[in-house]
Amino acid sequence: MRKTINFILIMLLFLASVLLAQSTNTGVNFLKIGVGPRPIGMGSAFTGVGDDLYTLYWNPAGIGFIRRWELSAMFNKYFADMYYSAVSGVKQFRMLGSKKTALGVGLLYHGMPEWDNTGGENPEKASASNFLGLISFGQRLDWLWEKISVGINAKVGYSKLCEFDATTIATDLGIMYRTF
Repeated sequence: MRKTINFILIMLLFLASVLLAQSTNTGVNFLKIGVGPRPIGMGSAFTGVGDDLYTLYWNPAGIGFIRRWELSAMFNKYFADMYYSAVSGVKQFRMLGSKKTALGVGLLYHGMPEWDNTGGENPEKASASNFLGLISFGQRLDWLWEKISVGINAKVGYSKLCEFDATTIATDLGIMYRTF
């Protein structure tokens, strides 16, 4: 009976994620750039693996399975001198008597050098940059099933292009079921 109830709960959670998924145009396209060497090397198919701190950016539920401190710094220089950097950290801690809780933080920065905005006799300099900060919470649900974890991200982003700027707030919800 318990397995049937667990199966129904898992299917309802999967169905909710499909129904709530969106595909829209966004002003924060730099978020489509992958974070972490292994996830990028896997062709961005990291959502279901999530066994290191880069799961912060791919599926926040994965940090519920992390059981130690993990810190990371990444820098990538692209064509035309564009660059992308990330600093991240995850820590397991005790909350309400559970050792299955993890908290993560991450900072992303995407920038490029100044360029001539006019191309005329009186050059006018312009630049573009993007920043994102995130806080992530993950919890393994041992009381339900030790192979399930849930997580949530809260993100605040800032983008600037020439004299225009924008701020965005976003959240990610995730669930992870491990088969091993």
